[in-house]
Amino acid sequence: MTNPLVTIICVCYNQARFVTEALDSVAAQTYQPIELIVIDDGSTDGCKEVIEKWIVNRPDTVLLLNRANIGYCKTFNKAAAVAKGKYLIDLSADDWLLPERVAVGVQALESNPQAGVTFSDAEHVNESGTKINLHSDRFPHQTIPSGDVYQEVIKRFLFARPR
Repeated sequence: MTNPLVTIICVCYNQARFVTEALDSVAAQTYQPIELIVIDDGSTDGCKEVIEKWIVNRPDTVLLLNRANIGYCKTFNKAAAVAKGKYLIDLSADDWLLPERVAVGVQALESNPQAGVTFSDAEHVNESGTKINLHSDRFPHQTIPSGDVYQEVIKRFLFARPR
């Protein structure tokens, strides 16, 4: 049995100093196959050049460029429109994935056909990589939501970055 293709969409906006670590975390995944789509949302800090340098030896990486900033959701949707994977992972360019993240997520989805989404906790770190806290420290919970979780996930687990 072959593993399903997973598309990781990395959205970058003025995150040149972090994007290499985010992309390295994709390259370090234990799971294969992965399609990586990197999309720059009109950055003005040299992100495009950093990303282009990173993908030189990774010709399978898809690079999309917005001429102007159109916002995270529109940018993600633009990349999602060309994604080929059975599953999508949303990765901000100032975040990174632990090496088993894709494998664990795919296993959870493949073993439960009724599931439509998986999510996990996040470690907040400072610019030097020192752990500050967990996202769940801010939103403590005794159980993990299941079933129709859309409203709960939006309320407790997703957050927007100010621009």
